[in-house]
Amino acid sequence: SQLLDYISDHTKERRIDPALEDGFESDAITWNMAAAPDELKNVAAELEENAELIPASRTKSVRIYHEILSFHKEDKAVITPEVTRTMALEYLAKRSPNGLGFAKTHYDRDSTHIHIIVSGNEFGSSKANRMDKFQFDRIKRDLELFQHENFPQIEHSTLYSREQEAERKRKRDDREVKQAFNNETQQRKDNELETIKRFK
Repeated sequence: SQLLDYISDHTKERRIDPALEDGFESDAITWNMAAAPDELKNVAAELEENAELIPASRTKSVRIYHEILSFHKEDKAVITPEVTRTMALEYLAKRSPNGLGFAKTHYDRDSTHIHIIVSGNEFGSSKANRMDKFQFDRIKRDLELFQHENFPQIEHSTLYSREQEAERKRKRDDREVKQAFNNETQQRKDNELETIKRFK
């Protein structure tokens, strides 16, 4: 309940973003839930009821995950409610297809970000709603690809694209260094051959 209250608090947003004074509020969404996004008590009750299915013997089980999708501050002007809603739904579909979820965008910082709650177990099941680092990394890469394909106007909110570009640059630099070395080696051989010919 405390986490939901914090995520759903609009007071900070109204202070920071003048557009919110005109009635615009970031949309909250629920995932695989009967409760409406603005019915926070019902959302909390559903999450709690589902978490009760986790066996008591599993003492280290996570009951709830709090995750954040953050956009670069230089993209703030192009991050619309349509963008955040679409990205949040795509993330939940990839991250928690069978779990419960709640998401809401915050505009109270330099960079727009989406708070996401994911149930620790799948809906109506004791099965853990977790994934290993490889699976999670794949989701992040797929989500960034989805962003590029659907919202090309978002230019700065990338991580893996920058890594890929850096890797391409490194390989390009390596090729150039190797080519320069080969050219220099060949030139030296040519000079040596020319010297031998001259002395002969």
